Amino acid sequence: MTVADSDEERLRNQIEELVARRDYDAALRFAVREADHAYGRQRYAQGIDVLKALIQLLKDQQVVLWNIYIGACQKIVGLDNQLGDKSATIRDLIELSRYCIKDGDFDKALAAGNSAVSIDARSTDALNQKARVLAYRRDYAQAYKVLDQSL
Repeated sequence: MTVADSDEERLRNQIEELVARRDYDAALRFAVREADHAYGRQRYAQGIDVLKALIQLLKDQQVVLWNIYIGACQKIVGLDNQLGDKSATIRDLIELSRYCIKDGDFDKALAAGNSAVSIDARSTDALNQKARVLAYRRDYAQAYKVLDQSL
């Protein structure tokens, strides 16, 4: 086991402990703080891993607190940008948009969808997500136009 592996395991265990205690806000704060530390050391992928571990633990526990998912996803998107990984950024913006829809924040969902499309205007996944948000907003004419672009 390398130092990085043991550090990752320690962080995961701390997040698991907070989630087990149902202290979800503290788990998010801890994961964001650790991601910020990783950012400071220019270890963006490590920061992403910590945040994704939190999301996975919440999913495993069937925790439905969309604001926690949204906060973690927003941080992941920022780290993706630092890595310069456009496909990961698009994927995570789409996931952020989905969580915003579940939270009922269609404006934020559309902003995330628009951001994904602005990175790659030919990404069918990004275009489809944007169309989905527009449909939720009952803007069917725009949704149709975006789906037509996707095709």
